[in-house]
Amino acid sequence: MGRYQRGHVFERHGAFHIRYYDSEIIDGQPRRVQRSERLCSKDNRHYSIGCKPVQQLAAKFMEKVNAASGAVAEPDIKITGSGTPRTFRISSGQQRQQQPMGIGKSGNSISRASLRHSA
Repeated sequence: MGRYQRGHVFERHGAFHIRYYDSEIIDGQPRRVQRSERLCSKDNRHYSIGCKPVQQLAAKFMEKVNAASGAVAEPDIKITGSGTPRTFRISSGQQRQQQPMGIGKSGNSISRASLRHSA
């Protein structure tokens, strides 16, 4: 199974291109090679790397690349129950717990009253 990729959009020679990795068999061994494809010309609608139309073209192109490699995007996990629902991105199998407000990394509790009287 391939890796899920977002690609890297860059500008060269008045056009926007996207860079990504692909697997190829070279000398009988599978190797990852870097590729780039032209997305579009730079014009009034496609004026910068970060503009929405360029990002949409990049996302559409990378969907095809990821579908061909068999990669699937990791789903977001929705956590509810603390008033407002929050969405966290879980990567590489490690889950991070959000610390409640007022508790530091050492686990010591900080009260609002001690903050007021510390000055």
